[in-house]
Amino acid sequence: LNLANNSITSVFEDFTLGSLQSLNLSHNLIEIINTSDLETLVRKPITIDLTYNRIEEISYQSFSEQTPEARVILNHNPITCDCRLVELVKYLKNRNHPEALNNPNFVTTDLVCSNPAHLTSKLVSSLEPLDLECLLDGPLTTKKYCPSDCECKTRPVDKLLRISCNASMNSEL
Repeated sequence: LNLANNSITSVFEDFTLGSLQSLNLSHNLIEIINTSDLETLVRKPITIDLTYNRIEEISYQSFSEQTPEARVILNHNPITCDCRLVELVKYLKNRNHPEALNNPNFVTTDLVCSNPAHLTSKLVSSLEPLDLECLLDGPLTTKKYCPSDCECKTRPVDKLLRISCNASMNSEL
């Protein structure tokens, strides 16, 4: 089923059709991928092409059913390499682990970070879980925990909180 070059914004489980072996969703407007969105599609041997979308976030969780013959191609997307990518990076590092063998093959050979700046152009497959951090307070956070004039980042893999403050703030501490 070739649905490339449309304005599709989400992956729908309705895309499962009988003996579908290939689903081309390349060159669309998909921004977020959740493994729960894919779970129905990958219960049988299938290749899902998600290249050249606008995927910034991949919310990865282990699949509940075995899906080892499915392939999901994620290359050439503007992925944000922050703490939300930790589970996918852990999966990519442990592909040969018995639990990982039940999951689809995520093709990330040409998936590079578009941000943050210090990870820009780095291959996702070369990342370590310790590389991935998020701001403690996001733009929509009502109660701010990070002191003003500071940058606070969390690293979920080891529960680190890193606080960096500028010189004027350090003199006040």
